[in-house]
Amino acid sequence: MENQKKYLIIIFILALSLRILFFLFQRSWDSSVSEDKIIPMGTDQRGYNQLALNFIEHGKLSFKPDLPPVVLRTPFYPLFISTIYYTFGEKPWFVLLFQNVIDSLTAILIFFTITILFNNKTGFPAALLYAIEPHMILNSNTLYSDTLFVFLLSLFFYFFIKSIITAEKNDLTFGISATFLGLSVLVKPAGTYMFILVILILFYLYRKNLRVAIKKIILLYSYLFDDTKPLVNKKLYSLWRIFSFKFRGI
Repeated sequence: MENQKKYLIIIFILALSLRILFFLFQRSWDSSVSEDKIIPMGTDQRGYNQLALNFIEHGKLSFKPDLPPVVLRTPFYPLFISTIYYTFGEKPWFVLLFQNVIDSLTAILIFFTITILFNNKTGFPAALLYAIEPHMILNSNTLYSDTLFVFLLSLFFYFFIKSIITAEKNDLTFGISATFLGLSVLVKPAGTYMFILVILILFYLYRKNLRVAIKKIILLYSYLFDDTKPLVNKKLYSLWRIFSFKFRGI
């Protein structure tokens, strides 16, 4: 336990320090840096920023008030940005600070997940590698959705591993993992491919008891598509629809 606390402190401080150093070196609060590097014209970052601003002002995720909602963008990341803007002010560097903390917590989640699968001595270097990974440091200091997406996927893996390996083999833990997988899909649609991987893993783990595998797949399907239901709803970007996810059992 003592070693684990020491590992956690080292991982979090290292990850956060590197990200904050990049934040300071980049001068992320400077308006010219914001325009040139954080939300440059013609990029996804600019699009996310505009969707968030328009959501705050007009209540819908579109690039302009008189335009229909943008269906090619999943809603959760613009909503994440708009929540921070609404609370702390419409400055992109506030979002970057939150992302730096979130990405540092992802390193912690990696440590816990690998520790469950193997041990502390394996989880520690795995988390350190993530903490110093240059692309993740860069992504957490731009308005890309990758940081939030990886964080939610890490939460999914953590609870998923707990639900099939540890003593917490229950539907609640499994349902929590499926909920985070559903939320990750609302950040980046690429998360849907994890559904296929999970099915294959479940069939392999419960190959001697297929009824259990099928039960878990149905449960996964239920949670996952409850979360992603707004993506196929005609009123996709209405505020009350976006926040009507059913977090059953949590």
